[in-house]
Amino acid sequence: MTTQLHEPDNLVKFLDGSVANYPDRPLFGTKNAQGVYEWISYAQVGRRVNNLRAGLAGLGVGRDDAVGIIANNRLEWAVGAFASFGLGDRGRLDKDGFLHITGRINEQFKLENGKFVFPASLEEDICLVPFVENAMIFGEGKEYTVCLVVPDPLALEKYAAENNLPADTEELIQTQEIRDRISRAITESLRGKYGSYEIPKKFIYITENFSLENGTLTQTMKVKRRIVLERYRKEIEALYTR
Repeated sequence: MTTQLHEPDNLVKFLDGSVANYPDRPLFGTKNAQGVYEWISYAQVGRRVNNLRAGLAGLGVGRDDAVGIIANNRLEWAVGAFASFGLGDRGRLDKDGFLHITGRINEQFKLENGKFVFPASLEEDICLVPFVENAMIFGEGKEYTVCLVVPDPLALEKYAAENNLPADTEELIQTQEIRDRISRAITESLRGKYGSYEIPKKFIYITENFSLENGTLTQTMKVKRRIVLERYRKEIEALYTR
C-alpha cells in the first residue's frame, strides 16, 4: 500500500504553518516555583526557534551536519530541535537583528551558467508591483529565468476604466500594452536589488490565481511549485524556443 504525504509533510513546515495560523495561541507551558503553568504562544516559540537557528547558522552549522541536544523535558529542548531541523533555510537579518526566513534552500535552482536562484524572495518583491497579484519564477537548468504572472483584476479594471480599455480581465490581459507595462514594472522593481541573471527575461500571463480549489496551494497557503510547473510546462518551455 502506498501512503501519500500532503503538506505540511515535515516538522519545520508544520511549525511554520501553526505560527502563521495561530500566533497568539499557547503552545508550551512551564510550571513555575508556585506550581502554576506559564504559557508562551506559537509566535513566541517561532521567534525563539528562528533566533537560535540564526545563531547555529552563524557558527557554521548547516544542512546535513549532526547536532546533539542533551536536555530533560523542557522548552529549550523543543526550541533547539526545531531550530536544528530548519537549518538550510535562507533568510536575512533586519536592522534590529531579527531573522526573517525568505526561502528554503531546497527551493533554490541552478541556471545553465551554474548560478543559483532563490525564487521565493524574487516572487515576494514581484507581488509588490502594481497590477501583480501573484507570481512564480522558473528557470532550472535554463539560460535565464522566466516568470508566471497572475495580474491583479481589480487594478486592471481600474486602469481600464481610466483609459477607455476593455473592462473584461481576460481580454485586457491579452493586450500587448498591458503586458509590456507590467513586464517593465517588474523588471524595473528588481533591477539593482538582484543580479541580472535572477531577473526574469520573459513572462507568461494567466488570469487564474493559485488557490486551494484548483490544487495549487497547500493548506498553509504555500504554492505547490511542482503542480504549477506541470500545469504550465508547455507555456514555460515555449518561452525558451522563441
